[in-house]
Amino acid sequence: MNSSSISLPVLSTHITADGDNANISHEQARILIHYYTLTASGIGFIPFPLFDQVSISALLGKMIHDLGRIYDVPTPEYRTKAIISAILGGAHTQWITYYLIGVATLLLPGVGFLGSLAVRPLLSGAITHTMGHIFMRQFANGKTLETFDTVAAAQDFNRGFEEGKIFMRKQFSSMNTQN
Repeated sequence: MNSSSISLPVLSTHITADGDNANISHEQARILIHYYTLTASGIGFIPFPLFDQVSISALLGKMIHDLGRIYDVPTPEYRTKAIISAILGGAHTQWITYYLIGVATLLLPGVGFLGSLAVRPLLSGAITHTMGHIFMRQFANGKTLETFDTVAAAQDFNRGFEEGKIFMRKQFSSMNTQN
């Protein structure tokens, strides 16, 4: 597959979340989140500790920026990074154990590497899926980064992370049935 065959969903228009346009905005947001979730999962397959963490952080920032474009919400980089950190820091009990298991398995020869290939892509995708839906909901409800409720978002993350893991497991099982 060459790089020209991979492209981001086209988001050339700014659609407000009112009336009939709300459904179009939500559909664009879902497509965007799906794209970034699968991209994050792919990054999880790269077996370098911390590479995925840095890459996923950048990917989350870009996804949130693109979601902001859909909902006409400005997304200054410094505020976006702070909110991502606040949500993931406040919800760390849900994902940090999985991340640490993934990193630890890289240190075990042979079997550890294979275990990491199962945990890290699932975790990367689940985090991205969950964060995307949190921002989509808040932006759709008229929140901006200045009025973003990080406490509610961390609680949403705790609930949504399980859904994100289920979503990723379904993605992996559908890939296995296609092969």
